[in-house]
Amino acid sequence: MDKATSKRALAHTGKASRQALAREDKDGTRERILRTAERLFAERGFSGVSVRELAAAAHVNIASIGYHFSNKEGLLSEVYRRHCEPLIEERLRGLEASSRLRGRARVAATIEAFIRPALQQVEVEGGEAFIRLRAVLSGENSELLEKLVAENFDSINNIKAFLAKKIH
Repeated sequence: MDKATSKRALAHTGKASRQALAREDKDGTRERILRTAERLFAERGFSGVSVRELAAAAHVNIASIGYHFSNKEGLLSEVYRRHCEPLIEERLRGLEASSRLRGRARVAATIEAFIRPALQQVEVEGGEAFIRLRAVLSGENSELLEKLVAENFDSINNIKAFLAKKIH
C-alpha cells in the first residue's frame, strides 16, 4: 500500500470512528456512561475501576469515554459536578430566603439552608449512589477527592460573601 492510499484509509477509519461516536451519542451514550460510572465508582472506588471496564459495562466504545470526558478523572469530575450543582443551588435559594428573616429565625433558616440539601440527597435520583461514592472516595484518601471538593464547593466562599453582605 502506498503512502497516499494509507492516508486515505486512515482518514476513512477516523471518519468512521467519528460517525460511530456521533451515532452512539444520539442513543444517550453520555448519560449511560455517567450512570454506569457512578454505580461502579460507588461500588469499587475510583481506583478499582478501569476505563475498559467502564466502557464494557456501559456498552460503549472505549473511545466514547475520552470523547465525552477526556479521561477517567474527567468522568468522575462530571459525576461529582452533576450532583453538587443542584445541591449548591438549593443552598443558595435557602440562604436567599433566610436573608429576609431576622434574629433566631434567620440563624435557624441559614443552618437549614446548608444542611437540608445534603440530607435530601437520599431522595434524589442517584442520590444514594452519590452518597456512597463520596464515602468510598473518602476511604481512598485521594487527592482527587480534595480536588473535586475544591472545584465544587469553593463556591462556599461565594456563599460566605453573600452572607456577609446580607448581614451588614
